[in-house]
Amino acid sequence: MSEQKEFSANLGGKKRIFKYTMRERSRIEEQFGKGLMELVKSDLIPNDEAGVPTGGGRLKVQVALIHAGIRHGGKAVTLERVNEWLEQYVAHGGIVQEIYAQCALAIMSSGALGFVYEQDDEEEEDAGDGEGKAEAETST
Repeated sequence: MSEQKEFSANLGGKKRIFKYTMRERSRIEEQFGKGLMELVKSDLIPNDEAGVPTGGGRLKVQVALIHAGIRHGGKAVTLERVNEWLEQYVAHGGIVQEIYAQCALAIMSSGALGFVYEQDDEEEEDAGDGEGKAEAETST
């Protein structure tokens, strides 16, 4: 098994590393009444019939999944703060789908789904250097 890659986003003026556990998975699934992978596919980064991301999704789920991945960063990381940071991210020229992609990749590579998804070489090129980063400056 290869070393787990790090996926992160610059939110609130800090690099926030996404970390997901089975406990987080259980909490999210209970909160939304759907499996974690279904939430990723239908609400975090939904695709059309051709597999092209639609840019839609449910903001409440998107914020909750981001929060679940970065809340280990301290008590200041609340759902409300994540909402604020996403607004700031967009205001500073960021594209939120970049953060959603980092979130999804972190979930799939974390083991929280019961397996570890490993990107092939082509996917790594599409995602960057393998150390995922979504960057746009935001402040706290």
